[in-house]
Amino acid sequence: MRTLLLSVHIVCVAAWLGGNFTQMFLMRGFSAGDSVLAAAWFQGSAKMAKIYYSIAGVLLIVTGVGLVLNNDAWSFGSGFVTVGFVAVIIGAVTGITFFGPRAERAAEEFESGRAEDGRKSASSIGTMAMIDTAIVSIALVAMVSHWQA
Repeated sequence: MRTLLLSVHIVCVAAWLGGNFTQMFLMRGFSAGDSVLAAAWFQGSAKMAKIYYSIAGVLLIVTGVGLVLNNDAWSFGSGFVTVGFVAVIIGAVTGITFFGPRAERAAEEFESGRAEDGRKSASSIGTMAMIDTAIVSIALVAMVSHWQA
């Protein structure tokens, strides 16, 4: 059971980071190009914030809880477990309150011919994506290192 939980846990982190890296890599090109394509890109990004990252986050929490419950070496009070929970909570809050709404706004700005406003929205999404990626990366290091186990 532990192997299955850990495998799904790792896949969810890979999905989160992979989604972030892909979006950061492609967003600038879509934002600088055709407004119709940029609008479609940000509509897709908004859906990712609502669906893709939500699924990864829920599975991350469920498998994380399962890993703690099925292990005598650490507990919910272990530092790395706390760091992991905090990272997922921050990710959920920023996904709901920032990434989804800001991507929808960028899509609307590009659709309505306000490409410069769309690029500003894209820039703020990129900045927050870097912060989110740093948080997830710190949590990853904490997990691998078993900080304060």
